[in-house]
Amino acid sequence: MRAVENIIQERRLLEEIESNFICNMRYAFQDDENLFMVIDLMLGGDLRFHLDRMGVFKEDMIRLYTAEIACGLAYLHSKNIVHRDLKPDNILLNETGHAHLTDFNIAVRFRDDKPLTAVAGSMAYMAPEVLSKKGYFSSVDWWSLGVIIFELAIGKRPFRAKTNEGLTYAIMHEDLAFSSHGDCLNPDLIDAIRQFVCRDIRQRMGTKDAGGMEKLRQHPFFSILNWEQVETKTYPAPFVPDVGFICTCQDVYMSVMLIYTFFSQNEPILMQRTSWRNYYLKIGRSRQNHAKRRRSILKMESQKRLLQKICVLWRKSLPFMILPKFEKEIPISRMA
Repeated sequence: MRAVENIIQERRLLEEIESNFICNMRYAFQDDENLFMVIDLMLGGDLRFHLDRMGVFKEDMIRLYTAEIACGLAYLHSKNIVHRDLKPDNILLNETGHAHLTDFNIAVRFRDDKPLTAVAGSMAYMAPEVLSKKGYFSSVDWWSLGVIIFELAIGKRPFRAKTNEGLTYAIMHEDLAFSSHGDCLNPDLIDAIRQFVCRDIRQRMGTKDAGGMEKLRQHPFFSILNWEQVETKTYPAPFVPDVGFICTCQDVYMSVMLIYTFFSQNEPILMQRTSWRNYYLKIGRSRQNHAKRRRSILKMESQKRLLQKICVLWRKSLPFMILPKFEKEIPISRMA
């Protein structure tokens, strides 16, 4: 039921907003079982796709994407909406290379006199005030933006751990570490990241207390932009995606991911059995279905071998791509 509530909430929010830096909803309709939303088509892929290809982004790309994302966030916050799940996967490029926010599944309205308390988002990008459960407002989106900038510049997230508890501690207490990359990065970029990824909300770049968008525009890293062009999306994009290539990659990626998901879900069954006899004892003792079950398992294993061959060919043809990773970084969709 929670997922249904989130979808309905997403539709309501998208009906009320429209911005140059958001994947806007154009139509919505439904039948007895499904809700269909027609969203702006973005052919340039998401930032995660390009980050996997490039490893790190060039400085001018980071500057423009940050500015465009900031414009989108400022618009949302002016409507008293907080996104709560900002990450590279949810930032899409259009065919001319401009950034747009998408995936409002756990976005929610907020009131200035009533802080949100629900833990929602992807943990690696969550702000400390979300994890502390003491209440938060739109400031959490600016923290997430800082984490994204760090990842685009360094190729890794600033806070990493093997467990959720370790990650929570890192976000709450550890300092930003640029390690050897610090010597290669523009000092103004490092300063901007530090101001976004700031635990003191009053000092966090982008927030009202820290001067909002006006202060952001004046920061040395962003002041060289023509902000009038940025806001009208006429600023020349430093990177224009190869739309045909991306569409081909995404088609292959989605096809393999669907098959991979199927086998990932069935892998426990295949891995848990130590012999045919033990397997049949585990799933049932009926001998009538013995042959049928055996054929089913053999078919599944044959399909699995075929998938492995497909993946090998896929890797050779698209060496920069990676197999889908089913990590535990799934949005926690609790609504406030």
